[in-house]
Amino acid sequence: TYTPNEADKGSIQFRRWLSTRAGGGPDWQCANKALAPRLMTNDKIFDVWGSHTRHCKHCMEAYKNIEMVKNGSYAAAFGAALAMSDGPERVIAGAACVACGAALQKVSDLFRVYEFNHQDN
Repeated sequence: TYTPNEADKGSIQFRRWLSTRAGGGPDWQCANKALAPRLMTNDKIFDVWGSHTRHCKHCMEAYKNIEMVKNGSYAAAFGAALAMSDGPERVIAGAACVACGAALQKVSDLFRVYEFNHQDN
């Protein structure tokens, strides 16, 4: 069942008014050439790097720190493979370092592109 929150009531009332009183909404088939062309892909919308990260000193510092720890994690996995003696500890240590690096890669990717759909929220 769909139970809208208090905050959704305004949107529901507006959509109801739009469909019953305003003829379904504005005519979007205008020939105004001054408007920007419609985006065919969402790349510009979800580009966090170009719109924010590279301009924000706090985000850039966090991004660099995450990259440094991620690379250190992969180096630790390589070091564990070389330095530790054969056994399950070596495999566990290496796998833990690689898993940590992979998780940090996912976080690092969010500083570049963050795809979000409101309907999936």
